[in-house]
Amino acid sequence: MKKLLVINDTHINSTVALCKPTVQLDDGQEIKITDAQRWFWDNYLDLLERVDKQKPDILIVNGDALEGDTKNRSYQLFTRNPATIKRFASETLEPLINKIPAVYFIRGTAAHVGKSSNLEEGLAEDFDNT
Repeated sequence: MKKLLVINDTHINSTVALCKPTVQLDDGQEIKITDAQRWFWDNYLDLLERVDKQKPDILIVNGDALEGDTKNRSYQLFTRNPATIKRFASETLEPLINKIPAVYFIRGTAAHVGKSSNLEEGLAEDFDNT
């Protein structure tokens, strides 16, 4: 029997969502996460430990892994640079993705990840197991 892990709506690049403890913008500025984001990060680290024990066979990243706010409705973004957004997400999700043999990305909402989910498709291309 295959074990499946599904994550969704991580919205990496939002200042109120999952993020590594420190991120560096393309201009060199370093930003540290908030206390609320620390809660997300701590739970993500707990998930990584559980993955080590449970050893799922398949990971599904079920939409809105990144936050590009393509409709310009929010001020709560670290950056609007698509390359930097993709780098943030890749660096954040890499420890999880590398633990699981097969990974599938499901397109998210265009308002968050761009037309034709271009941010998520770009992220998926970073990994060999997708």
